[in-house]
Amino acid sequence: MYLENKYLTDEISLRVNGKFPYQQEDIDFLDLINSRLEEIEDSLTKDAEEDHPNIWILGVSRSGTTLLSQLVFNCLDIACTNNFMARFWKVPVVGCLLSKIILGDRKSNSFASEYGKTKDAYSPHEFGWFWQNLLQANDLLSYNPAKAARSINWDFLRLKILNMNRVLEKGIIFKPLEYAAYHFEKFNSVFPKSIFIYISRDSRDVAFSLAKARLDYYKNIDTWWGSIPLRDYPQLTDKPFWQQIAGQIFYLKKMYEEDLEKADRERLIFTSYDEICSAPQEFLNQVIETVRKLFSYELRQINKPPDKFVSNNKQRVDKQIEERLVQGLKLYDLLNN
Repeated sequence: MYLENKYLTDEISLRVNGKFPYQQEDIDFLDLINSRLEEIEDSLTKDAEEDHPNIWILGVSRSGTTLLSQLVFNCLDIACTNNFMARFWKVPVVGCLLSKIILGDRKSNSFASEYGKTKDAYSPHEFGWFWQNLLQANDLLSYNPAKAARSINWDFLRLKILNMNRVLEKGIIFKPLEYAAYHFEKFNSVFPKSIFIYISRDSRDVAFSLAKARLDYYKNIDTWWGSIPLRDYPQLTDKPFWQQIAGQIFYLKKMYEEDLEKADRERLIFTSYDEICSAPQEFLNQVIETVRKLFSYELRQINKPPDKFVSNNKQRVDKQIEERLVQGLKLYDLLNN
């Protein structure tokens, strides 16, 4: 196996029987391609300026981050890290150039997803293996962000992102979630021509959906799924599922709140799943105006969004599991947020 990623190796073994299994031979093949393309990647990576504003989406797992990225990508003149590029996580500039040649500026015009997974080649992808690779997070459960930050090559990471912008000739919407949150102050300073969007959602809906994801991915309600609040994770490992999920939501929200206190407030947009669903055009107007005001950059709207989205609260589990989850949310005083 070429890919040295303990976190991914553990995922492969856990997801053998679930709804979204990894195929080891496919990963080995893609990793081999990435390794063989590294010389071309180096030749494509040049000095680059931050000419295009990027957008970074933050939020707890299952809070609407994928719908938000689809809305911005489908309606504004901006690129995304798509499902095609995601296959080139070690050589992202190569991936961007291939995507530009093969897919062009095509929009998906789809707002469908399943647990954050979109279906077509040109729809948004979290680009998780790319972030794990450059942020040295290949063993996430033992990851120490402060220690990693001292050895991460931030100039190199910035150069990669700016070269992706250069090749695509526009800004990019990224959804790194906790990978950016672990190093938020650095992301905030390394990419000054960026805005950050934080999306929240009712904790009940998040909890029910996290529980359903555990069952669908692993066929086991006791197996962790989704973002990890690293600092507080150890105290949750021996808890029953309903306390784990409530604690996961509570500590991730706390992590984001602490991070966002350090942000440049004018570059930060707060929204919620309900707001996105009820008034998508109003949200797009806010994004366009923020980018124009801060950077004198015209982020054109090229498609009209739906008048509204039907709120998707169908990720339900059986009543007994829901009742236990509500009990957990009460412990963390999360029922009103």
